[in-house]
Amino acid sequence: MTVKKFLFSLLLGSTALISLGGSTSLVANATTTDSTATTTNSTTDTSFASTAKRLNGPYDPSVLSLDMSQNQLYVKINDNVSPTLYDQDGQTVTETLPTANSRIYQFSNYILDLNTDKIYLQEISSANGLSIPDSYFEFDPNTMTIGGKTDDQGTFKFITDPVTFTFQPVNIDAQTTIGSEISINSGLDKNFSGSIGNTASTPYSLLISGLQSAVGATIPGYSFTSPTNNNDEPSFTWYYSKDATVPDNTNSANSTSETTSSSTTTSQVKVPSQSKPFSDFAVYATKKIGLYNSPNFSKATRKFWYAKQIRTKRPQFIVIGYARNKAGILRYKVRDINRKSKTFKQRGYITTDVADVSNNYYLKNPKTVLVIGTKGVNAYTHINLTGKARRHFKHGSILKVKALKTYHLTTRLVLNNGQYVTANKTLVQKK
Repeated sequence: MTVKKFLFSLLLGSTALISLGGSTSLVANATTTDSTATTTNSTTDTSFASTAKRLNGPYDPSVLSLDMSQNQLYVKINDNVSPTLYDQDGQTVTETLPTANSRIYQFSNYILDLNTDKIYLQEISSANGLSIPDSYFEFDPNTMTIGGKTDDQGTFKFITDPVTFTFQPVNIDAQTTIGSEISINSGLDKNFSGSIGNTASTPYSLLISGLQSAVGATIPGYSFTSPTNNNDEPSFTWYYSKDATVPDNTNSANSTSETTSSSTTTSQVKVPSQSKPFSDFAVYATKKIGLYNSPNFSKATRKFWYAKQIRTKRPQFIVIGYARNKAGILRYKVRDINRKSKTFKQRGYITTDVADVSNNYYLKNPKTVLVIGTKGVNAYTHINLTGKARRHFKHGSILKVKALKTYHLTTRLVLNNGQYVTANKTLVQKK
């Protein structure tokens, strides 16, 4: 399997940032000069059908989907409000939320679309008295409040002072703001933990964590590179780079050695001569590789070594960009996503040599797979692999695959019964 080839369209040029939640210490002297730029496209479709399409289709980093089912959350809706319900494809459904139970409804997923500034909740139909599959509706903080049951499970407690996030794009090189500020009422607060009192993963902390890995609103002329965040405050700095195209450079060979003068062409990465939109994607290391703080690999720039591992333990990364070293050799700019590792969330550069790194997810239907994950895998009704698991497959199970579908950075295996299973190569292997 070769590494995904549609990665290259933006040459990392001048850097920009976004300040969220009012943190402006890095841009105190910024002045607004690029008032023509906007954080969202004025022609953007703001319907849920558009959000659903991006949720279910190729990865769109401006849509954040958070599974909050473990916190057992509820939403209370004003008596005179009846939100429109949508299916997972964004189409309107005929049923409406029942008016019983004091207009309080349980939900599982929290979706924040940073391009439309809208929040959607996925209600749990079986808990809310609906006969349809779990549906979605837009969260309106003016008519809805989020909460949960008290410790004795007898009464509900709802959030009274939800946190509002503010988003201000800024060009860090020119020290100028880009477009106007965005404000989004999250409906959450820092202290509320849901019905089960799990303070280690409160809904607010889940949102903060999600935003630390997400990408902000689309800014024409700029592309996202990386975020930073101050503890658990709703204040982020998001870095952007100027759009550019990659030159058609045939000297794009790769080398895992710490050198800037390699001219070998045995493992060349094909760089398209035509500009294509860049999308983040996932890779894992199949051999020993290093993580460097510069595309110029050397002992001085090396941050970590990743030892060669068995397939189920291979280090995994999100490719968030690329750069060339002084010799023109292409490197991946990555974020470490190995949660149990001391390197988790570290950023840097790794080789693009196809002998050393490969796609973390299957890109073509493998037809038949062997479950290799030590804990097995679960099958789900929804492509986002949330809600109740429909079936568990133990290590060593053999699965027949009907189709392969893309979901954000990942792909999913569609089984013959229509249920979804992960296509992560550390968990399943083609037979």
